[in-house]
This record gives sequence, C-alpha cells and structure tokens, in this order.
Amino acid sequence: APRPGAPLHPYTARELYSILWPVEGSRLLASALQAAESSLIPYTLTLYTGSRTAAMAQYGALKGMALPLLFFPFSVLTALSGLLMPEITRAHTRGDAAAARRLVFTMLRFTGGFSVLAGAGFVLLGAPLAELVYRDAMVGRYVQILGLAAPFMYLESMVDGVLKGLGEQLATFRYSLLDSVFRITAIRLVLPQYGMAGFLWIMIASNVMTCGLNMRRMMVQIKKPSP
Repeated sequence: APRPGAPLHPYTARELYSILWPVEGSRLLASALQAAESSLIPYTLTLYTGSRTAAMAQYGALKGMALPLLFFPFSVLTALSGLLMPEITRAHTRGDAAAARRLVFTMLRFTGGFSVLAGAGFVLLGAPLAELVYRDAMVGRYVQILGLAAPFMYLESMVDGVLKGLGEQLATFRYSLLDSVFRITAIRLVLPQYGMAGFLWIMIASNVMTCGLNMRRMMVQIKKPSP
C-alpha cells in the first residue's frame, strides 16, 4: 500500500526495477570484482615474495583458514538478522518510525557488544586458537590483526541488511562499488611493496570505510519522520 490504510496496488515495472537492479546488479558486479581481486592478489604477492608458491600459500592461509575463523561467530548474528530485519522492514513500510528506530538500536546494541567481544577475543587469543585448529602460527598472526576489523565486518553486514530493508539498496550498491574500486586500486599499489601485511591493512581500511558509510546512511534514514 502507498500509505497506511490505503488499498493495495500492484508494483509498477519502475518500482520492481528500482529494487532489482541495485540488488542483483551489486551481486553480479561484486562477483566480477571479487574474481578480479582474487586474481590480482596472488599476482601482486608474487611480485613481493618473488615466489608464486609462497604467494599462493599466504593467500590460501588467509582465505581458507583465517577468514573462516573470523566469520564463524557471525552465525550468531545471522540468526538475529533473520528475526529483526523483517520487523524493521515491516515497521518502515507501516510508517512507524519510532518502532523502526527501536529495533535498529536494539540490533546495534547487541551487534556492537557481541562484535567488540569477538574482536577482542581474536586479538588476544587468535594465535593459540589458530595453533589449536590449524597448527599454523602464520594464520594466528592473520587472525590477530584482522580481529581489529572484526567489529566493523560484523556491523557492516548487519547495517547493509537494514538499509536494504529501508529501501536503500541503491546506496548500498554505490558503497559496494566504491569499496571494490578502493580495494583493487590499493592491492595493485600496495601489495608489490608491502606484501600480505599491506593486504591485511587494506582489509581493515575497507571494512572501516564501508561500515562508516553504511552506518551514516542508516542513521540519516531512521531519523526521518514517518511519511
């Protein structure tokens, strides 16, 4: 319904495409850019290490071992997302700004507290955890460094979902595109000089940037009065 209490009406083609293109377009573009990034990282790491074998070993340790450890706690937040996001969208479409704000701040409190604890745990315990699971000290160093970015990773994923529920899928598309361009450019410039250490800091900067952009957009939207 265009407003509370009004009769229902079918979506127009324009309304459907305004949802379809940002959501599906960002997914397709993200896949293409991720493929480009995944090809570029081993190449630039090889320039730094002088060995393709060493470059692939480092990249595999990060993608195949460190990142799965970092994202494992996010399964808890995925359950919260499955419960809260439809309610936030429902409140928004009803024009109930107060309820939408209450649900968003509930999500932020829970996600923020959980993310900070998880990030601190990775920073403090990443090395022994990786040693226990993988018997690999290098993976432990990766986990400890990326533990600094874990709160931003988790928050960014949750806030991205909220923005889509608020009809801001075009904004998330723009931020995703900006992030991909930043990462690919930084990888090409930084990795040949600093190797994997440079890539870890690129990941941290990328997550802080996208989390900040999404958070700012969400706060602007939920402060708007009900239509």
